[in-house]
Amino acid sequence: MKIILFKIVFSSVLIILLAYITTLLISVKYKSINSNKNIKIIERLTLGVDKQFLLIKLFQNYYLIYISKNGAQVIDKIDSINSNEKDVDCKDKHSNLMDILLKKITTS
Repeated sequence: MKIILFKIVFSSVLIILLAYITTLLISVKYKSINSNKNIKIIERLTLGVDKQFLLIKLFQNYYLIYISKNGAQVIDKIDSINSNEKDVDCKDKHSNLMDILLKKITTS
């Protein structure tokens, strides 16, 4: 009886350990595939289920892009961004995509 219980516990631990190692390997592989040095999403503003604005950095240029279910459009190439907005990570919630949008709307 003890041997059967030991085999069940050992098998369960082994399966959990193999699943954990597999998950780690997949995540490392996914990160290496998706690491892109030339394009970076600075900020994303979702307007609805299928509509959003993106501020992206492509090489050294910034672009404002509108994406909908009908496709994507480059709204404008942004020549300069204030120094406090440069290289803002996508996770930073204090970047100013809305300010950039408002400036583009009011100057147009």
